[in-house]
Amino acid sequence: MVGDAAGLIDLTRGVGMDAAGLSGRLAAKAIDLARKNRQPVIEVYSRLMSRVVDQTRRNQQRGITNSRPMICFRSILTKVC
Repeated sequence: MVGDAAGLIDLTRGVGMDAAGLSGRLAAKAIDLARKNRQPVIEVYSRLMSRVVDQTRRNQQRGITNSRPMICFRSILTKVC
């Protein structure tokens, strides 16, 4: 799931447009990488989104509160919050 359907939320600002846009771009990148590397798209997408979530967590711990997207990412196979 990508975009608004993924349930991405920026907890600091209470919006999700930036996160929805980023997830769409990462979905396109995941499709391209999966095709090139002959991997399941969902695994590539989950890995890409997990990196974003991990970076967001690190930013929050350092007190950087304008990082986007915030910590809620759900896909069919994973839930990272």
